[in-house]
Amino acid sequence: MMKRLFLILFLPLFLACSNFGDGKTIKTAMLVDIDSLNPYKFVGSSTEEVMFNVYEGLVKQTPDGEVKPAIAKSYNISSDGLTYTFDIRDNVYFHNNTKLTPSDVVFSLKKMKELELQPSFKNIKEIKLEGNKVILQLEKKDASLIYYLITPIVDEQTYNTIDKKAIGTGPYYVDTYKREQKLVFKAFDKYWGEKPNVKTVKISIMPNSDTVFMKYLSGELNFIYTVDSKRLDEIKDKTVIKTPRNMLFILGINNKKYDKNIREALNIAVNRDEINKSVFKGLGKLLDKDRTGDTSTLKGMKFELKVPTNNRMYTDTAQVVKQQLAKAGADVNIVPIEWASWLQDVYTNRNYELTLIGFTGKLDKDAVYRRYTSTYKKDFLNFNDSEYDNLVKEAKVTLDINKRNEMYNKAWNILLNESASVFILDPTNLVVCDKNIKGFTPYTISFIDFSKLVIE
Repeated sequence: MMKRLFLILFLPLFLACSNFGDGKTIKTAMLVDIDSLNPYKFVGSSTEEVMFNVYEGLVKQTPDGEVKPAIAKSYNISSDGLTYTFDIRDNVYFHNNTKLTPSDVVFSLKKMKELELQPSFKNIKEIKLEGNKVILQLEKKDASLIYYLITPIVDEQTYNTIDKKAIGTGPYYVDTYKREQKLVFKAFDKYWGEKPNVKTVKISIMPNSDTVFMKYLSGELNFIYTVDSKRLDEIKDKTVIKTPRNMLFILGINNKKYDKNIREALNIAVNRDEINKSVFKGLGKLLDKDRTGDTSTLKGMKFELKVPTNNRMYTDTAQVVKQQLAKAGADVNIVPIEWASWLQDVYTNRNYELTLIGFTGKLDKDAVYRRYTSTYKKDFLNFNDSEYDNLVKEAKVTLDINKRNEMYNKAWNILLNESASVFILDPTNLVVCDKNIKGFTPYTISFIDFSKLVIE
């Protein structure tokens, strides 16, 4: 199950789909605004989903869930796993037309470590520059580090203004950004790699999925990449691309507020299959089987369920969960909350009882499993299990992939046995676009690769 969820290998799809459009520009929409123009302030996967077209790291993600050289034209990892050597390309330009230097790479890596963007960066003992080579010396082995090095490299000279003007090295640069309104990308002529076929990408920021869908039907948009499965009947005459989303969609439980008995009862009361059929048209892949047992501990209990309003997946599921818990005698008060407020109240302050959220797929399993470790500063679920912590910690420094997978499988079983959350399903992603748009390539992480699209 977990191998399928986090390390799915599937071939790129080069597909066409149909609707209306002007054939000149990709016109799409996102439900929430980007977190920031500064890549070191990205929080939500929806930001990375589009902004990885603007920024690049030493390596970049591939459709099959691996990484390949990007700003580094090659790299080598020593046999003991402690030394990483990156040979930096000499033909990379920033979007302000200044040439990237190895010094920019060193600056960026030091900034990543200083800001503790990823736990792996704290493990970097030394960063050395030898000609065009950047060498990282680690304190201890870290099987996850290479995957976190998709974190963008920035221009040292313009870093202090990057919150206001994005300066990356990717195939697109930010031409226009109006907060809560729109984001416009233009193809970068000096891009070091394969030049994008589509020269302009216009992204409207629309906080309602129904509005996005209606804009698509009217022809104002020609490419939408997260379609509500309940709208499938309205586009029977269109071609829909279905791809794995690689997401953990969960009913999050604040483990500090509810003990294992309550969490187990919640897992029994929630019917995952019913949610899949009523909200996702049966297209999701269940993460856990539906359970049977005693739910009497829930009788008379009152729960507050904070639900992000940016996606019907959350709001529709909340109604089903409310009905299911009512059958067990519990009362659920649904509290709709805007995404920015959810990030503050739930993700940062951990001020909640129950919530619905989707953890998007990551390149390395550590990025998902660490969310439930007690030492992780963003463990808003407040799960605490020493055996689980030790397994995840040991897996991170284990270079043998088979042994790592064994550890993660044991960790997954702990999450299930301890009812750390109600693990519901992995939704199927639905993409719809103009019939003359081809080249959509699904990735195992949240990334819409506009550079691969072709408008015929």
